[in-house]
Amino acid sequence: MAIFKAGIMVKKEKVFVVISAKNEGRTIKDTIKRAKPYATKVIVVLSKHSTDNTEKISRAMGTEVLIDN
Repeated sequence: MAIFKAGIMVKKEKVFVVISAKNEGRTIKDTIKRAKPYATKVIVVLSKHSTDNTEKISRAMGTEVLIDN
């Protein structure tokens, strides 16, 4: 990905934010919202033992969700 600054093409670095979560339904939306301005992509790694709506909220916010074994 490239951006132009003063007419010159500048390479934009890719930044991935990985958030580890287990039963974070109350806070995950705010965490993702705060991470997005700094990230090319936000990934939530969710514990398979999570029992709340963390996965649903994360997916609704457009993040990739990986389930930890």
